[in-house]
Amino acid sequence: MVKLVDFGVAKVMSDVLANADEDTADLRSMTPAYAAPEQVSPALGSTGPWTDVVAFALMLGEVIAGKDALEGSEYEALARASANPDQRPTPRTLGADVSDDVEAVFAKALAVRPEHRWQNASDFWSALNVAAAVKRTLVSPSMRGVEPTDSGAVPS
Repeated sequence: MVKLVDFGVAKVMSDVLANADEDTADLRSMTPAYAAPEQVSPALGSTGPWTDVVAFALMLGEVIAGKDALEGSEYEALARASANPDQRPTPRTLGADVSDDVEAVFAKALAVRPEHRWQNASDFWSALNVAAAVKRTLVSPSMRGVEPTDSGAVPS
């Protein structure tokens, strides 16, 4: 059994930063190997539920591919890899054999710009389930090639 747990670190950090002085205003809490681009470069956008989508997609990609999603052992290298628009760590780019549908769902989840991503983990998970079902042919042939909507639902 796998459990993902949110300990509320973001809320605590938000409260700390709201009361921070100039010297500590740039303080961020994250795990660099699973950081979203906007966490390492705030100029890319604000953090929100879409930020968690990146971490979730990176972890799933590692499970599927059996290797680290972002390369680097130092913060700077991980930050560059996180925000590199030319090299997104999708399962296929990590060497995994996945369907085009699954790869497309991951590509959207790992988009550099937050507005191009699934807006929450539920939408990402729903779209991934649809893409995986297409691969397993558990849906009717008429549904193959149907793109998930932004909400993760498949149009009827």
